[in-house]
Amino acid sequence: MAFLRKAHDWNTVLFTAFLFAILLVYTGVWQLAFFAGYAGGFLGKRARRDFLLTFLGVALAWGGHLLWIYLFTPAGALASVFAQILGLSAGAGIVVPVLTLLIGGLTGALGGLVGAYAGQLAFPTSARPDAAH
Repeated sequence: MAFLRKAHDWNTVLFTAFLFAILLVYTGVWQLAFFAGYAGGFLGKRARRDFLLTFLGVALAWGGHLLWIYLFTPAGALASVFAQILGLSAGAGIVVPVLTLLIGGLTGALGGLVGAYAGQLAFPTSARPDAAH
């Protein structure tokens, strides 16, 4: 339990969110990106920092997956069709991956925020000595 009580550094939060997001994407349950962020935020216990780090971790994981898809499948053509469905020009196919990264990143970031607050509630730190009583 000592591992969970401690507020971890930024690299642990980022790596945890990234690793869980990769695991969830490649097992086919990418919809649970929230929990990848939650795990990272729970370890970090610092809300603002963990929001940004879990956004970055999940967005990097999803970006790597998107890169794989775009390199080995005709996803660019499909993105152009989807952009046209949205009422954009056919050349605006870049909108689809950007929206994908934003959705994944924000989902992970909200999970990180909730996880940071849950970590603070589960393992509260002692009051600061300079705090007024």
